[in-house]
Amino acid sequence: MNGANVLWMAGRYLASRRNPHAAFINWASFAGLTAGVVLLTVVASVMNGFDRELRTRLLGVVPHVLAVPPGGAWDTRPAAPPATPPEVLSSRRFFAGSAVVGVRGSVQPLLLYGVDATVPGGLGLVARRMIEGSVDDLSRGGGVLLGAPLARLLGVAAGDPVVLVVTLPRGSTIEPRVERFTLRGTFEVGAQPDYSLAVIELGDVQARGIGAAGASGWRMQLADPMRVGAVARTLRDDLPADWDLRLWTDRYGDLFRAVRLEKTLMFVFLALVIAIAAFNMVSGQTMLVNDKRADIAMLETMGAPTRFLVQVFVVQGFAVAVVGVAAGLAAGVLLAWNAGPVAGALSGLLGGSILDGTPYDELPAEVLGSDLAVIAALSLGLCFLAVLRPALKAVAENPAPALHAA
Repeated sequence: MNGANVLWMAGRYLASRRNPHAAFINWASFAGLTAGVVLLTVVASVMNGFDRELRTRLLGVVPHVLAVPPGGAWDTRPAAPPATPPEVLSSRRFFAGSAVVGVRGSVQPLLLYGVDATVPGGLGLVARRMIEGSVDDLSRGGGVLLGAPLARLLGVAAGDPVVLVVTLPRGSTIEPRVERFTLRGTFEVGAQPDYSLAVIELGDVQARGIGAAGASGWRMQLADPMRVGAVARTLRDDLPADWDLRLWTDRYGDLFRAVRLEKTLMFVFLALVIAIAAFNMVSGQTMLVNDKRADIAMLETMGAPTRFLVQVFVVQGFAVAVVGVAAGLAAGVLLAWNAGPVAGALSGLLGGSILDGTPYDELPAEVLGSDLAVIAALSLGLCFLAVLRPALKAVAENPAPALHAA
């Protein structure tokens, strides 16, 4: 008979005629551990989904890198795009400035983007999320695209006039200038640009002489916008020293850091649920050890080594943890994959959608293998520590009193 069979038979023997209170505590720990893993898996996946949607919607509109020549004014227009590393998917002429628009008696600041409407894919995500009109309509000149929510606040539709105010430097002062455009269309990407972005044709910037209201340069889109720091270091080595690089992280980096911090805090708080369930196993295993002192003493007098007895209790307690974590991960992944229908069912029961007031049609979720590995390692690690102490306690006492008491 090999060592594994001996270990299994000893474990079955020590588990027989278990104290019902210990069994109840172990079942409660199993249920709590499974529920904690399910909750942590689902919440982490939903946070990943919101993070993915934010990256897709926001970073699909804003320039990942804006390379601005010295001065940044229109008359410094470079004749050719700068050399770019392989991580750069596209490099196009671009204008980025500021403007304001009046909304119901107040002033709404806007990002004013100038794109070349004659070049396909100049503003890809906006082109795919148009509600009215199209980006190509800007090529007629004098037109502007606004986010659909902002257009509703202004009470305008395609074909209506839109008045923007830009500020131009005049010596040591600034001069406001009123520019009238025609609304060519509206878009809705489900992010901040819906309320703060106005898109015009690049030629209008030059024709209206408003280049000084912002900076003109080259708009670069990256294959992986999260690696913008490394790409920027490469670009700085290749570009002339007097060029300025403006990264998307300069404006929106704090937003993404806040999302990561929120995910980390949620992960830590929900991990406490797993920790509580794991350390509840200490009580169950301790009661089992106390109930089996005579059996442990008998095995010790028969020559069972200390390591063997420790393994018996560790394997027995850890088996509960493995099954609980596996069941929790399986149920959590299943729920995360069906987060949309589950949220819809809950909305029907509650009488209102949990996504009301958000730009999302359904609850986004993204299951990452790295998150599952961290959850499994954390849960099993806590459970191992929880069952190890009672197992060591089982062999730390003198077997003689236990035999006399039997």
